[in-house]
Amino acid sequence: NRLQTQLTTLKTEMEEAKAQGTQMGAENGALTEALERWEAAATESARRLDQAQRRASAAEAEGDACAAREAALRERVSALEAEMGPQRRAPRPRPRSGSRPRTSSRSGSRPRPSPRSRSRPGPSGGCRRPARRARGLTEKL
Repeated sequence: NRLQTQLTTLKTEMEEAKAQGTQMGAENGALTEALERWEAAATESARRLDQAQRRASAAEAEGDACAAREAALRERVSALEAEMGPQRRAPRPRPRSGSRPRTSSRSGSRPRPSPRSRSRPGPSGGCRRPARRARGLTEKL
């Protein structure tokens, strides 16, 4: 009788262990699937990050090239203005009869240069790069 009880107890423990093993196997399968999804998401994120870094690098290079072109054009304009300097100082034609001469409240006889002809230091709005926003990244990868 005592042996019968022990046998029944062992069978019960075996069935419980078997059920627990089945449950652990199912949990392991679910965890494996979740891990595969996480790995796929991490791979996709790394791919997107790489693409974004390539685009940022290309945009930066394009901005630098634009600024260099602008600086070269500014130098060319300065050279042309210097070349034209003597021509600018040539006597101006007299105003036609009937037109009134401009009166200036400023002292001096030179006219104020137009805002477009004035050179401004730094890149123009056409080459300006937007400020780079770091979105949670503290270093380049």
